[in-house]
Amino acid sequence: MLSTPENIKAQIINKLREEAQKYIFEYPTNTPFLITNLASSTTITMDKVEFTQIENLKKTHNFPDDVMKSFKAIKYAKNIISYEKFTFTTKKTQTSIEIVFGIGVRLDEKYFYVAYVKGNSSGKMIQQFGLQPYKKCWKILQDEKNE
Repeated sequence: MLSTPENIKAQIINKLREEAQKYIFEYPTNTPFLITNLASSTTITMDKVEFTQIENLKKTHNFPDDVMKSFKAIKYAKNIISYEKFTFTTKKTQTSIEIVFGIGVRLDEKYFYVAYVKGNSSGKMIQQFGLQPYKKCWKILQDEKNE
């Protein structure tokens, strides 16, 4: 199969780019009226472990159980190049969202490769309010005081 680390890395990055094309978002039209101070950050992580050590990915990268189950399925595939895509959200609040997507790859007999992108977007919510007209009712209050 692929012999050099550079070729392996290039192939993994290309597959990750293909997957990333599905996650291109635009902010909704009214965003400037709802959120201010928008910020985002992105990290790309790549790792390589031996198939015998695949369980360690749960501890080192905090992958959920369903993702780990997919990774273990690749372990038993023979003589194929296999890509397992995964997506999960780790944190949602009113002003922040974090999403992770990536691929797990078997390119040779000994190693399992994983590459993923973690993106975080956050902002400060603008308090939404509307003024409501009201009428003062002095008569009811005066009547209650007199009783």
